[in-house]
Amino acid sequence: MLRKIRGSGDSDVALLAALLEHVEETSPAERAAIRKAADRQISADPVERRMQACPPANTVAGVRCRQRICAKYQGQTPACPTAAGD
Repeated sequence: MLRKIRGSGDSDVALLAALLEHVEETSPAERAAIRKAADRQISADPVERRMQACPPANTVAGVRCRQRICAKYQGQTPACPTAAGD
């Protein structure tokens, strides 16, 4: 089936076919390790996750939301660096 798709000439379809083929070649142990590493990365910074729930950063509400979160964690996490004058 993948061979037939590749011959279609559509580069997006060819890319997806190649990705699917690669995933199929990955062993279950490798997939589990990749999934575990991704889960660790996602949950690494709970402050950053809270900030993702804020409105967009280019809005007043978004800026205020981030300021409220960082007031407690200033300088303790990469998401809330210390102010330049501190």
